[in-house]
Amino acid sequence: CRELLVELDRIDTQPAGNLLLHQRLARADEEELSVCCRSTGHASDSKLSFYSFGAHFVEVELDELIGRLRITKVVSAIDCGRILNQKLATSQIRGGVVFGIGMALMEAAVRHPTSNRILSDNLADYAVPVQADVPKIDVIFTNQPDKAMNELGARGLGEIGLPGLSAAIGNAVFNACGRRARKLPLSSDLLTYNDIG
Repeated sequence: CRELLVELDRIDTQPAGNLLLHQRLARADEEELSVCCRSTGHASDSKLSFYSFGAHFVEVELDELIGRLRITKVVSAIDCGRILNQKLATSQIRGGVVFGIGMALMEAAVRHPTSNRILSDNLADYAVPVQADVPKIDVIFTNQPDKAMNELGARGLGEIGLPGLSAAIGNAVFNACGRRARKLPLSSDLLTYNDIG
């Protein structure tokens, strides 16, 4: 940043030449450089959104007699600008989907009813999805470069595979049995036929 260079020029008054930052600090007999600066962005930035977006579609099979739910297919459509590495981006989304499946169906912080102590307090006993729990996952990218974001047209991919997946699973269950989930993980009480009042 500009403030960093100004401060560096203040403590090292000799011409910079081709010296690197640490070389200039050593020449000025300094070990570190501290600068405080503020960035407010440009007024034109507020007119644009730089977020990535996604939508998930889930297909389930539900056996209401025993309360068994199996996710058979997930399709994730993602808009995150230009995709720089198709394989890596697809793997990132699939990982988020698997994490979302665990959140929706298995993972729970179980608490003791009177002491409120967490009973599921170690990862050895914590249920997470295994290969048998993972359905076919199709990932679709819009792959439309966002030139307002940067010259490559790429936006962040990060955790965009996770938000909304639990809701999509809940909606698929509602579509299958007519009962709406109000908390996670989805319980077998919700999934069995005898729960209908």
